Amino acid sequence: MEPEISIVVQVFNNEKCIERCISSIFNQTYTNIEIVIVNDGSTDSTREICEQMSSKDSRIRLLNIENGGVSNARNQGIEFSTGNYLMFIDADDYIEKDMCEFLLKKMDEQHVDVVVSELISEDMFGNLVHTANVKESRVVCFDENFSFVASDVCCVSTGTLYRSSV
Repeated sequence: MEPEISIVVQVFNNEKCIERCISSIFNQTYTNIEIVIVNDGSTDSTREICEQMSSKDSRIRLLNIENGGVSNARNQGIEFSTGNYLMFIDADDYIEKDMCEFLLKKMDEQHVDVVVSELISEDMFGNLVHTANVKESRVVCFDENFSFVASDVCCVSTGTLYRSSV
């Protein structure tokens, strides 16, 4: 079965947090996904951790590249991905277990190409700074010129589901 959602995770020296990130993706209620991990030339044990995790689940595709920065790594991940939908997750982030299912459902209901969710922010000690359950997230629509229909939304690549065709 072809993956419906490709989740691109760019990693660079994230040995302390990558397992939590990938585990949150493993545990999605929506399982028709591929996880494209782009190791951007890590010099710590990140590569080994990613290789170990990829051996446990066939949905993981690991791409090791020379360090070229986050934008280059994401672009490589886009080219390597095969899903009809695309999502980016930063290696130091994790997602709620129903995020993919919820965002895909909202995208289909609203007939839009991009859906943005809010984020949960924590400080460096793991204390919650801002919480927003994915079920409370607003659906953001773009017009044909890719201008926001809503004006009070922070748009970041993480927490956003894109139709791959756009």
